Amino acid sequence: MTPPKLFQVNDPVEVYGREEDRCLCFYAATIVSLFETDAEVRFADLKTEDNKPIIEKVGLQYLRPRPVNFSLDFKCGDAINVWIKDRWWLGKFVTSVRRSQAVCLIFKAGREETVYYS
Repeated sequence: MTPPKLFQVNDPVEVYGREEDRCLCFYAATIVSLFETDAEVRFADLKTEDNKPIIEKVGLQYLRPRPVNFSLDFKCGDAINVWIKDRWWLGKFVTSVRRSQAVCLIFKAGREETVYYS
């Protein structure tokens, strides 16, 4: 019996990437084509110099499904993903400040603390 495929063409996914200081991040993309161990993806927010979407072949081990539901109910020390500068950053939740409808999240990714407003 063949196991079900985790991904299909046109699925929205996130592509794992490493940035400076070894911080982990994920880039939003869509699967263009699938191969046995790789996928060709079109990045949602990464463009060439002439503003065309970047299409790249990546290993399936570097993909994850794009999250559908999320909560802003974090506890200190929770592992979180925050969308900043065209990618998802992994970090730990430090604190939040609620003012009217906005939430200010402070999270730590590597050695750097970042403030994120939603």
